Order: sequence, then structure tokens, then C-alpha cells
Amino acid sequence: MFSISEILDLAIRIEENGEYFYRKALEKIEDPLLTAMLQRVADDEVLHRERFIKMKQSYGAQGIESLLCKLSGGLLQETLGDRGFSLDETDFAALPDERSILQVAIGFEEDSITFYEMIGGFVEDVETLRHLNSIIEEEKRHITILEERIGMLPG
Repeated sequence: MFSISEILDLAIRIEENGEYFYRKALEKIEDPLLTAMLQRVADDEVLHRERFIKMKQSYGAQGIESLLCKLSGGLLQETLGDRGFSLDETDFAALPDERSILQVAIGFEEDSITFYEMIGGFVEDVETLRHLNSIIEEEKRHITILEERIGMLPG
């Protein structure tokens, strides 16, 4: 069973891993337009992490206990399965081209959205839910941007 604190820690970790992935991808990309796009997305991940940190600070003990009751029975563990939502192990040497990098990034963004939507089902606080939905929309925007870029690639 997870506490809200652990859930938010995982969300923070997801955003840290996203930022790490995009910054590492920048080392492999030479195209100035793609570099600028990946830089913006990496910066967005930093802002998302900061929002989750603020959410964690604002919850307090009452919010933690309330969410803990809802998550009893291992529902969150069952939903997450063995997914780590981590790109720490991404082997950039195995990503031969821009298309491969963008496809991994899209998968990461999709996993993040799935996780955040699942969290949203347990959040009652309107302000927290508003922030979470805003982050989900930004992650969806990232996917759109990444897919548009893939569409511009030859072949």
C-alpha cells in the first residue's frame, strides 16, 4: 500500500526521470529545432516536479490518512504492476536515430499520463485536482509536439 507521500514521491521521480531523459537526448541531437523543443519539454518537467513538491507539502497528515483509506487493498500496487516509470536505464547508444528517441519520449509521456489519471481518481481536493489535470494536459501537449516532429521526419 502507498501513502499520498509515496505517490507524490513517485510523481516527482517520474518528472525527474523525464527531465533526465530529455537532457540526455539533447546530447545526441544536432537539429536546432528539435534541440529547442526538447529543451522546452525538459523545462516543463522541472515545473511539473515543483508542482508535485508543493502538493506534497500542502497535503499534511489529514490528507495522507484520507487517501490512504481509499488506496487500501493494494489498488495502487495492482494498477502500477511492475512499471517503474523510469527512464534511468534508457540506453541512448541503442537509440539509433531521432525517431527512436522521440518514440521512447512518447511512451514515457503516455505512462506519465496513465499514472496521473489514476491518481486523479483518488483526489478530492479541487485545487490539487486542478493542478494534476493541468499537468496531464501539458503531458498531452508534449505528445502532440513529439508526434508532430515524428511526422516531419523522412521515411
